Amino acid sequence: MLATRGGADGLRARAMAIITTNGNAEAVSSLMAGPAPRGRLVLLGAGRDPLPVSAGHLVVGERSVLGSITGTPYENGRTSTSVS
Repeated sequence: MLATRGGADGLRARAMAIITTNGNAEAVSSLMAGPAPRGRLVLLGAGRDPLPVSAGHLVVGERSVLGSITGTPYENGRTSTSVS
C-alpha cells in the first residue's frame, strides 16, 4: 500500500510519522515499515481485528505505535487534511 505511493520498501527517505484512520488491521500493519527510525505510526480509531506488528520493525528502528480513539472519522479526516 505505502510502496504504491512511493513509500516504505526501497525508499531512502521515510516519514517521521504516519497517521492513519484506516481500521483494517492488515492495511495498517503494512504501514509499519514506513516510519523512519524513531518514527511513529499513529492510529486514529480502531478496527475489530488484532493488529499484527513486527517486533523487528519496532525494536531495530526504535519505532513506536500510538493510538487514539478521539473524534469521529469525519473529524479525524478533516484534522489530517488540515495538518498536511
